[in-house]
Amino acid sequence: MQGLRCEELPVQYVVSRFTQDQSGATALIFGLLAPVFIAATGSAIAYSQASNVHTAQQNALDAAVLAATGLPLGTMDAARTDAAQKAFNGSLSANTTSAVQSSEATFTVTPIGSDNVKVTGTATAAVKNPFGALIGGYTIPVGSAAAATKGSGPPVCVYALNNRTNGAVDLNGTVNVTTSCPVQVNSGSGSAVRAVGDARMTTSAFGVSGNFKGNAFSPAPSTGAAQLPDPFTNISFPASGNCVAQSGATIKTGTSLSPGTYCGGLRISSGAVVTLSPGIYIFKDGDFKIDSGAQVTGDEVLLAFDGKGAKFWMTGGAVMKVTSPKSGTYMNMQLMENRNNTAGNTWVSVGGNSRLEYDGVMYFPLSNIWVYGGSVVKGNSPTVAMVGDKLWFQDSSTINITQSNPRGLPIADTRKVGAILTH
Repeated sequence: MQGLRCEELPVQYVVSRFTQDQSGATALIFGLLAPVFIAATGSAIAYSQASNVHTAQQNALDAAVLAATGLPLGTMDAARTDAAQKAFNGSLSANTTSAVQSSEATFTVTPIGSDNVKVTGTATAAVKNPFGALIGGYTIPVGSAAAATKGSGPPVCVYALNNRTNGAVDLNGTVNVTTSCPVQVNSGSGSAVRAVGDARMTTSAFGVSGNFKGNAFSPAPSTGAAQLPDPFTNISFPASGNCVAQSGATIKTGTSLSPGTYCGGLRISSGAVVTLSPGIYIFKDGDFKIDSGAQVTGDEVLLAFDGKGAKFWMTGGAVMKVTSPKSGTYMNMQLMENRNNTAGNTWVSVGGNSRLEYDGVMYFPLSNIWVYGGSVVKGNSPTVAMVGDKLWFQDSSTINITQSNPRGLPIADTRKVGAILTH
C-alpha cells in the first residue's frame, strides 16, 4: 500500500487503539484493515528473509568459483567442481540452510586457451515462507550466478601441506613473520592456524582451508580456501652416490667441503667456518647439524635429506648463508627432503639465536619446520620459498620471506594462480 509502512503503524498499535475505542465504526475499520496489516507485516518478514538468503547464497557462490578457479593449471575439471561444491557448502551458515526448504548449486568448467580457465556457478533455493497461507505461497524462489577466471597475481610462496592437524601454522610469543607473497594452509581443522601472545604475521594474502584462532594476522586468513597440491611432486629426489664419509663426519676447524653423499650425516662443530663448493650434498641416515657459533656458506648448493634421522638443525647462534643451483633439474632448490622417505623424519629446527639465509626453496613436505629461540630466517625465491608439513614460528624469532629474482634465474612465469570474479 502506498504511503503505509508497517514499522510506522504496527499491528500491535492498531490492536491497542481498538481496545481503547469501543465505537462500532472503529471496530469496522479495524476488521477491514487488520488482514492488510498482517499481510504487510508478514510480507516484509518473508521477503527480508529471502533477501538475506540470496545475499548469503551469492557470497557462497562467489567464494566457490574463486576457489575452483584458483587451483593450478592442469587440475582436472572434476577436481575443480568438487572444490567449488565444498567451498559453497562450507560458506553457508546454519541459519541460512535452516531457512530454505531446498537448494542446489551446479558448476561448469570451460577452458580459455591453453593457460586459463573459467568456472561458472548457478545456485537456486526455495526459501521457507511462514506466511505462505496469506501471501506468495509457502516458498520464495531465489537464484544467483557467478563466474571467475584466472587472474594475474603472485604465486603462493609458503605452504603448510598437512590437511587435517590443529596448528598447521602455529605462532607463539613475540615472533614476527613477514611474507611479500601469499601463504597457503591446507588443514581443514577449526584451528588450522593459531596465534598466541604478541605474535605478528603480515602477508600479501593468506588462505586456510579450515579456520584460524588469534588476531595476529594482517590481513586475516581467508577461510574455506581450496586445498592446494604439493607444488614439487614432479621433481624426483637426487640419486645417492658412494659415501663421502661413513658413520657421520664432524668438522672442527675451518675447511671447504665437496658435494657428495654424507652417510650418517655431518656435524659442523662450534666455531668451525665451512665453505660448501657448488653441487648436491645428500645427508643419508643422519642429520646435518650446525652447532653454536659455527658458520656455513655456499653458492649454488642443494642440501638433500634422506633416510632415518636425516634432519636439518641449527642451534646456539649458528649461521648459514647459501644460494641454490642456477641451472639443471634442481635449479632454485635449496633444501630438499625425500618426500617418499618412510623413516619418520619430523623436525627441521632453527633455534637458539641462529641465523639462516637462503635463496631458493626450503622443501620439507614430511617435516615440521620449527623456528624458535630468537632465531632469524630470511628466505627468498622467484616462486615458492618454503614448504613444510607444519610450520611453527615461536619466541622472539623473525621470519622474512620474499619473492624476487635477483639472480635472474630462467624461472617460468607462474603468476596466473589467483582468480577474479567476472559476473
